[in-house]
Amino acid sequence: MKTQQKGFVIAIDGPAAAGKGTIVQLLTEHFKGVNIYTGGMYRALALKCIRSDIDLNDSEQIIHILNETKIDLGADGSMGAVAQIFLDGGNVTNEIRTPKAALGAGKVGQIKQVRQVMLFKQREIAQRFVDQGRVVIIDGQDIARSVYPQAKVKIFLTATQEERAKRRKKQYDKQGINKTMSDMLEEIKIRDTNDFTRELHPLSNVPEKDGYSVVDSTNLNELETKDAIVEIVSKNK
Repeated sequence: MKTQQKGFVIAIDGPAAAGKGTIVQLLTEHFKGVNIYTGGMYRALALKCIRSDIDLNDSEQIIHILNETKIDLGADGSMGAVAQIFLDGGNVTNEIRTPKAALGAGKVGQIKQVRQVMLFKQREIAQRFVDQGRVVIIDGQDIARSVYPQAKVKIFLTATQEERAKRRKKQYDKQGINKTMSDMLEEIKIRDTNDFTRELHPLSNVPEKDGYSVVDSTNLNELETKDAIVEIVSKNK
């Protein structure tokens, strides 16, 4: 009788545009695992607010609309290599990858009640797949400390602000979104300020002390970054 493999979680945190999304896809393929795209959940809520003309600074209205919103990960919760985000039954995977949704995610994510609801859902999904013996890759900004602190492997993926701005601009160029490098760098700086200084679950300023293995991808390509993380995982098995 074949023994079921023991499931575990790889938590990948880091600032905006550090390349988490792409690396998570590569890791999911490598481990034949399950990807839980937490950032997409916040982006989906921001998109719902934008569609409903709700001020992203109006926490009361955002909490109200969250209670009437259904956000799912994948058609059946199993996403394979590409995370699929469903908002009220519709696939919004592409729509949430816009500047407005990205900045909106940072704002709604600062609301305590919103994070409590999202964290509960994320833990529930992750544990279900771990119990099935799957390798679960979760990326976000405070996964290892808030969502799933018992993660076997904790990665802090980062890069310089200039490199992250360049990567985000390239992504937007492909989508036909016109942004200058100056615009992108300013956007990254604003997002970093929000993410590192917010009161609720901020990004770690001292990742090594918080138990992370830090991977700086500034001078690494995607495959090199993936390989660096795979090596860390192999040492922690």
